[in-house]
Amino acid sequence: RALTHVDTRGSRVSHGPDLEKLVEAVLGADNLVEFNAIPVGALRLGQMEALTLSSSDAAIGDAEVGVLAGLIPLNTSLTRIDATRSGLSGKAAERLARAIVESESVVECVPLPLQELKRNTMTSIDLSKATLGQTELSLLAFLLPMATKLTKIDIRGSRCADAQLKLMGDSLLSAPSAQLRFFSCDAFVIDREISGHLDLSSTGLGAGAVALLASVLKHTGRGLTSLDLSFNRFGDAGANALAHGLAWLPELKTLSACCCAIDIDGAEALSSSLSASIYIGWRDQRGSNVPHYREYKRSDPPVSPLEVPLMIGISDKVTAVQLGHVPL
Repeated sequence: RALTHVDTRGSRVSHGPDLEKLVEAVLGADNLVEFNAIPVGALRLGQMEALTLSSSDAAIGDAEVGVLAGLIPLNTSLTRIDATRSGLSGKAAERLARAIVESESVVECVPLPLQELKRNTMTSIDLSKATLGQTELSLLAFLLPMATKLTKIDIRGSRCADAQLKLMGDSLLSAPSAQLRFFSCDAFVIDREISGHLDLSSTGLGAGAVALLASVLKHTGRGLTSLDLSFNRFGDAGANALAHGLAWLPELKTLSACCCAIDIDGAEALSSSLSASIYIGWRDQRGSNVPHYREYKRSDPPVSPLEVPLMIGISDKVTAVQLGHVPL
């Protein structure tokens, strides 16, 4: 009970049951003043109005985030948080962001206008010149389903990690009433309501970026008839995300995803979404270089390394889908 300061940095307790037991013990220690440079006493007693988290002052990891996540929603005096220089990433950034969303007193999380987003009073947000860490990007993702009046979002320059792009994509996909029309990020720019053809081939889209693109097109791509994503190595994870978004593109007739590292699992997800058949294509390596095809069934033997999964025409929505580098 007399323990007031605890420092566990260097203990290598970073995840799993041991981490959660440590967090629970810290939160239950009523006399504790400081834990790894986190002012737990002041936060617990409601003596802080602003909190700045910086990795230059002290390393902020999973344990510190777990403690903060337990204290922030309960604090009624804390109104401002700055975590832009915390260095948090991945699940730790998402955990802190969730705690901030749950707080009723925090109205600003630099540089996000938290209160306005929660109250759904904004129609556009330009963060292209702001300093955004993964915590702020995760927080924005969690707020998107609430901010249904937003028509324009610009997060260019944020160097958004693939995990945060996917998080935003999942949030937008679950926001049926969103009025979004324009979305700009480092991965792509949608600056108009899309009709006709959209070419995003060879733009470096990863799986998270494709998930976000699919959700943005849900709101902006009603008139999209042709989509080219070729030569972006987003793999099966991106194909699965894309498959979920295709249902919102009623006019889509042609999809090309050539050389995107999509294997059978991704091909099956797309074929199910598009009611299309999968074909396996390969070239004869014995001189003629002629492309060959065979229809693929799940019960087939494993695909040969020389074979490439393809899908060819085949539904009332899509007339041609190319996944490999064998010409259709």
